[in-house]
Amino acid sequence: MEYDGATTITIIATFLIGAIFGAIIFSSNTEVPVQPSQQVCENLGFPSIEVEKIVEIPATCPEVISVSLQDKALATFLLAIENEEDEAGNEIDLLECDGNSYDYSDIAVSKVTDEWSVEYDDDKTIVNFTVRLKYHEQDRESCRESYSVTVTYETDEDTIVEYEVA
Repeated sequence: MEYDGATTITIIATFLIGAIFGAIIFSSNTEVPVQPSQQVCENLGFPSIEVEKIVEIPATCPEVISVSLQDKALATFLLAIENEEDEAGNEIDLLECDGNSYDYSDIAVSKVTDEWSVEYDDDKTIVNFTVRLKYHEQDRESCRESYSVTVTYETDEDTIVEYEVA
């Protein structure tokens, strides 16, 4: 029996179409639940062992610690301005400049001077710095004021923020 070219192509095309439809119809996605490794180990009879990881952290330079303390102190000072008091409940009244009242959102840090200090005393850390704040609102001129700030962190005590016009 001889087949011409058209018949051969028809048979091959029919076979391919059948294979494709069969694969589509009879395919299925099977989800296999994966157990956490601890449970797998216990199911295989391995005992669970706790491992303590010890990591050595190199000593950091005091300058790096002080810079991060200055950032923390500045953030503490700004939070005290926003809350209008520090953690200890001392009033912080810096929402006014030149007799004008401002919202906290109208205040921005204009400059933090390079002159600052950090004092360590047992459970107490004292950070001193000077900051210049810019008070600005759309309908009035900007006001700028510099403050000498002292932030005192003490273990198990509320943080104290003190300031004076510089």
